[in-house]
Amino acid sequence: MKIEDIQPVGARFLILPYESATKSTAGLVMEHSSNVSAAPVRGTIVAAGDESQFSKGQEVLYTRYSTYKCTIITPDGEKEFILVEDEDCLAIIKTKK
Repeated sequence: MKIEDIQPVGARFLILPYESATKSTAGLVMEHSSNVSAAPVRGTIVAAGDESQFSKGQEVLYTRYSTYKCTIITPDGEKEFILVEDEDCLAIIKTKK
């Protein structure tokens, strides 16, 4: 399945999240924040619904617990994506060009 084959419905968008933790050589997962549960999550939008105010390619911060996780098998292997409603987006991250 290709990401292009997925179209969120309504005011939702699909995000490829950034890694929020690192894994040590011993296999231990270490979170970057001491208060991970309250920290917003960052990612890039890969698809947006027709009613979404966001668009593909935007980098955003979103709430951690108001999302739906989904694992999609792509030609590059299994990847975890997040489905988010517009109201759960906290900020758009603008980068200088």
